Amino acid sequence: MSSSLPPRLFYSSNRNLKRTVISTPTMEPTIKREEKERTFNGMSAEQITLMVCPSQFRQVYIKITDTIGEKFKEQGLKIENKQTVSGPLEVLINWAVTPENLESNFANMFILNYHTYCKPIQLLSVIDKICNDIVESKNEPVKTIKQKWAKITIFMKIWTDLLPYDFHDKEILGAIETFLQKYQSQFVGIAQIRKMIQAAQSIPHLPTFERIENSNGEEKTKPVKELTAETIVGQLSLYELTLFTGIEMKDFLGSAWTKKDKYERCPRLCEFLEHFNAVTNWVSYSILQESDINARANLISKFIDVAKIMYEQMNFTGFFEFYSGLNSSAISRLTKTWELVENAAQRMDPLRKAADPTRSYASYRKYIQQNKSKGYIPFIGVIIQDLTFIDEGNPDKTESGDVNFEKCRMMANQLLTIRPLQNDQHSIYKALPFFKDFILSIEQHKNDDEKAQYDISLQIQPRN
Repeated sequence: MSSSLPPRLFYSSNRNLKRTVISTPTMEPTIKREEKERTFNGMSAEQITLMVCPSQFRQVYIKITDTIGEKFKEQGLKIENKQTVSGPLEVLINWAVTPENLESNFANMFILNYHTYCKPIQLLSVIDKICNDIVESKNEPVKTIKQKWAKITIFMKIWTDLLPYDFHDKEILGAIETFLQKYQSQFVGIAQIRKMIQAAQSIPHLPTFERIENSNGEEKTKPVKELTAETIVGQLSLYELTLFTGIEMKDFLGSAWTKKDKYERCPRLCEFLEHFNAVTNWVSYSILQESDINARANLISKFIDVAKIMYEQMNFTGFFEFYSGLNSSAISRLTKTWELVENAAQRMDPLRKAADPTRSYASYRKYIQQNKSKGYIPFIGVIIQDLTFIDEGNPDKTESGDVNFEKCRMMANQLLTIRPLQNDQHSIYKALPFFKDFILSIEQHKNDDEKAQYDISLQIQPRN
């Protein structure tokens, strides 16, 4: 093959790319000349290069200037390495529903974060404006119009799936109906969007106890020492799964659980966090209330069994609740009581390793990674830690006042691991007749004073 042939030059036929000259190694094409025009039509520069060059010369260097989203860039959208970095809020909403945007999960990431920047009624208003522009576009091909409506439908599907309670908001109800009626004669898919919204609105927004079947039994709970470890695990896991699945994604935004108005901003998450504290305090309280040393040792032994079962059944919030209670300063110092717990050291050692907080709970994270195909209740403490790290380390907006979408992406990556766990789990346990009284007896300990517990511990076993 002659080496005197000049480099082959051709142009990309992809309309989304600037017509950039691409140089390939000096080689004869491996397809016939008469096939070129037909074969190249609609192919990218990279595909053409791979076709015309033998395999040993396929390592080519192609420089292509990407022009996707050029109009949006002029409006302030910033894209680096094919990922959105920042942009004005309204531009990002438009970008989320344009057929040009091929960024994976962009709409999901935007929807999960939008409450940081606007209310549902404001988001719907921008979507309405975009739909109106589609209706008024006279010169665009029918195919393009269909693609735009399809993106609107996909966006609404993601919105109703991820944040169904947005469509319970009284402020937005009237606007939703106006929106649906406005476009029902313009777009046949509006009927599908109506069904999506109706499905979201049909999800009951009930208090936790009302979401659990047969949870209102009036029977009084038995003393904890009369309950088996399996019973404690079952009733708490049922309640904790219900708490976890009830948390709204917006509750995790902006470190809302640390704010003065936290009960308005993230009520379900606050309920879950307070329950965690209540169980931890209840574990310590229950042990300290036993005046007999053997009874205390037996209760510690039972709670070790509970923690072990919680871990095996992958209720990690429950596991850390009981481990934290057993490992509290008021309980761990009761050495004389621990001496009477059968095989205490051998039984606590695997729990201690599983709960090891070093390297940001590396042991727990590794176990989750190895068993991620199974449903589980995650440890809420690690979720809060990770979200706080992202929130405090990254501003919501750039210096120019645009939405910091890099932060949105990091937040969404965390939230997208939580949402599937909420959707795909059903408790294997049923509420027993004393379920409600049992849970309420624990919840009353959410504000227990650790110092008061430590003082009781000192009375049981004074310092040497």
